[in-house]
Amino acid sequence: MKPWLMLSLCILAAGLIVACDESGQNKGDQEEEYLPDSVNTDGMATVSPEYLIESVGLSFADLGQMLEEMDTIVPGMGILQDTLSTESGYKYATRTLHVEDGTVVVEGEYVREEDASQERIAQSFVNRIRIQSPSFQTKYGVATGMTIEALNEKFPGELFLINPIPAYQAIDITGAFDTHIHYLIHDPGNAIGLKAMEENVELTLDDLPKDKKLFAIVLMR
Repeated sequence: MKPWLMLSLCILAAGLIVACDESGQNKGDQEEEYLPDSVNTDGMATVSPEYLIESVGLSFADLGQMLEEMDTIVPGMGILQDTLSTESGYKYATRTLHVEDGTVVVEGEYVREEDASQERIAQSFVNRIRIQSPSFQTKYGVATGMTIEALNEKFPGELFLINPIPAYQAIDITGAFDTHIHYLIHDPGNAIGLKAMEENVELTLDDLPKDKKLFAIVLMR
């Protein structure tokens, strides 16, 4: 596996286990991102702004936003429930929104236990947003429950980076044109990932079962 692929895998796994980057940047400070002209825009979905998945976040949570600046109540959706967790010497806050067909989990930065305080946790920045509800979609209509075949049809000819995550028996799929949005599929027993590692080959979208469905969409800073 090439070094940059391993780095990408480590970054995503770190988001699931320990996100060590403690610097933040608000959505307003980020340059607007555009997808390349080569992306197929035929049949682009019309998504309600409240449920639109963007590279920089959702309507109620931005990557790089300070946790204490987020509204606790999301109009028309519900209340973000706070949880403080400890893992491997770090503390981090999550805010979970429960909707009828799933959840959205907003994760703050991982803060070393010795540095953790109520104020420090509150002033940490959003590092990841995990979406497990088909109600939320990208402007191209990509949502959880979509098959690999349908995803491929949305972006004909585009390069996707495929990274196994053995610790979670999952595969991470990221379009090279937008590396902030990650699509996840289950890989029971790491059958796909281990085979690729043993053969020392780089997976492509065509190597994945066409009927596999996305179980989560993850936004990463």
